[in-house]
Amino acid sequence: MSNSNRTVAGILIGLSLTLCLCVGVAFFIVSLVSEKALSSSESSLGAGKDAPDFILPSLNGQDIRLEELRGKAILLNFWASWCYPCEEEMPLLEAASQEYEELLIVGINVGDRRAKVENYVAAEHLTFMILLDEDEKVSQDYIITGFPTSIFIDKDGVIQSLILGELSSEELKANLALIGIQ
Repeated sequence: MSNSNRTVAGILIGLSLTLCLCVGVAFFIVSLVSEKALSSSESSLGAGKDAPDFILPSLNGQDIRLEELRGKAILLNFWASWCYPCEEEMPLLEAASQEYEELLIVGINVGDRRAKVENYVAAEHLTFMILLDEDEKVSQDYIITGFPTSIFIDKDGVIQSLILGELSSEELKANLALIGIQ
């Protein structure tokens, strides 16, 4: 190998090591930031914590404030019209809204326009309360990372459980028991 080839090889090895070091440092920084964000979110939302208050418009145009629903067992369900597991879960939620009179199911659509949600609700024959989070502020406040997400809130406004993903019938019943619904 000639001197010029060794020089080029040395430069390439040096650049590769520098790149690896930079990527490693970047991952370290991201992990620290993510860990800090996770620990701060855990302290503000989760089982045993008060559900953050919000005001959102319903499909009938009325503004609904979560705080005004206190005294009722609530299932908040964050969903989107494009979400297949959300669509699969809707019949279970509708059946629960009919079966448990003491339960208030509140579907919170995230990001869709009113007309699209109205069409979806009509097609799925949903009768439980649907609220619109068009600007996604409430879903950000609740740290929603995927759809569907169900949050079970007891009559005192305290979160008892948070489930990411489609609920099974068994999961629904087990989590309803946590908020006093038998």
